[in-house]
Amino acid sequence: MFDSVPPNLPTTDAPLQKPVVPIPAETPPPPVAPKTVPKPMSVASVGASTVTPTALPASLQEEHVTVMPSKFFVAPKARLPWRKIGLATLITAVIAGGIVGITFIAKSRIRPEQSVTTPPTSVATAPVTPPTAPVTPPATPPTPPSTPTTPGSATPPSTTPPVTPPTPGTTPTTPGTTTPTTPPTTTPPTPPTPPTPPDRSDHALTSAPDRDADGFGDEEEVVLGTNAAVADTDADGFNDGKEVLNLFSPNSPDPAKKIWETNVVNKYHHPTIGYELLYPSPWVARSTTSDGQEIVFAAAAGANIIVTATPNPERLTVAQWYAKFYPSSGAVSAITTKSGLGGVVSPTGLISVFGVNSAGKDWIVQFQYLATNSTIATYKTLYQMMVSSFQVPAIKSFWPF
Repeated sequence: MFDSVPPNLPTTDAPLQKPVVPIPAETPPPPVAPKTVPKPMSVASVGASTVTPTALPASLQEEHVTVMPSKFFVAPKARLPWRKIGLATLITAVIAGGIVGITFIAKSRIRPEQSVTTPPTSVATAPVTPPTAPVTPPATPPTPPSTPTTPGSATPPSTTPPVTPPTPGTTPTTPGTTTPTTPPTTTPPTPPTPPTPPDRSDHALTSAPDRDADGFGDEEEVVLGTNAAVADTDADGFNDGKEVLNLFSPNSPDPAKKIWETNVVNKYHHPTIGYELLYPSPWVARSTTSDGQEIVFAAAAGANIIVTATPNPERLTVAQWYAKFYPSSGAVSAITTKSGLGGVVSPTGLISVFGVNSAGKDWIVQFQYLATNSTIATYKTLYQMMVSSFQVPAIKSFWPF
């Protein structure tokens, strides 16, 4: 590219060397003069807005301090002790509330006569007109006040109650005592009249209506469910009334069907004496005594069958017992149940009496047909059925329980 070597380049073939530049020796830093701390200045010495130091070193000649003039200086406001003020206010409010509450309670507990104050005494006293009638002196002279009363001031109420002079002819009462009062005379209430017991004498009753003349009344036909218009409901060759009295079923064509094998009757067993009997299932059996010695079989139409067990310590015969309790009823007739128990029946046929021995004790068991407000023996055949079924298993049984 070039025909000749540039004039500024060396012509020799010696290697190029960089020029050596001498490094000057490090010069140590100049010594630093120590700073002089200015002395604190008092407020009195602050007079000018600018203070130029004269004794400070040269390095601090450029520094200056600007101070607010004293005429513009305002001292900081003192802070109020709010916590102490709040605590004092709270204590004051509590004390004031307590005083108000105590005053209210005290006023509410003052009796009405204590709350009345004597009106202020006037300085000018009106002339007193002497009374025309003699004045009765009080029973107790008034107590003179210990403290003179200042005009215009209220006199404190007296705690001594006023004394009322006794009425002539009466005994004065000492204050603080209680006069005994005579209790009023009361008339004891009249005890209620006990109900009149039913008449259980042997009264004759009229026979009940019987349309089919089978010996079974029309109302009895309804109780056992037989036909009141047909004498032999089950067509077994026996009338309904005859079958019932002999404890056969009047509703079964089988003439050997027993009445206790049907559902038209219930069985009753006395829990203590142990006797048993049959009664119509629509009726209700209940005890009327606490010892259970009287059982009532309640029927409709105002009729009841009553079975009563009475101890027989004298061991009277049934005829003697009946004559003792029914002396005017007349002669009795002998009767025998299906189980073989012997007894007697009244002339009307409405009282039957049996003597039994149960658990080593003699008893008199009495059956009675009792009509209420009726003169008709509506259920006489059913009553006779119950008597016929009466048995004591300890002696002899006719039908199984």
